[in-house]
Amino acid sequence: MYADEQILEENEIETKALSLRAAEELSKAPKIGEIYNEVEADVKNIEKRLKYLSQKLQMLSINEANEIADAAYLLRLLRKPNNEIEMAGQMAHRGALLMLQAEMLSSKGKELLEQSKNKLKFTML
Repeated sequence: MYADEQILEENEIETKALSLRAAEELSKAPKIGEIYNEVEADVKNIEKRLKYLSQKLQMLSINEANEIADAAYLLRLLRKPNNEIEMAGQMAHRGALLMLQAEMLSSKGKELLEQSKNKLKFTML
């Protein structure tokens, strides 16, 4: 490797390290400004909705499960992480997927049963 190429490579490594350090510092900087005040109000609404859903007596719908999963993700993005809420969000997401798969399988099963019945009709004639 030529000396010039080595210098360029070393500078690139230093630049990447500085970029990572700067990104880390920026992520830790306090969030001050009007938009953050608005977001804080939204966080309170999200938390209120999650509390309502947690106290709901009926089984949660697929849409409500998605809402919980998305709320957990939003709270993490808004720097309001909570491991329990994130876990509830993951569980809601998986539950919604399973419920949707069950609906799809039920539909496919009904379709196959109808095809079977039709096949029998034509065979028995």
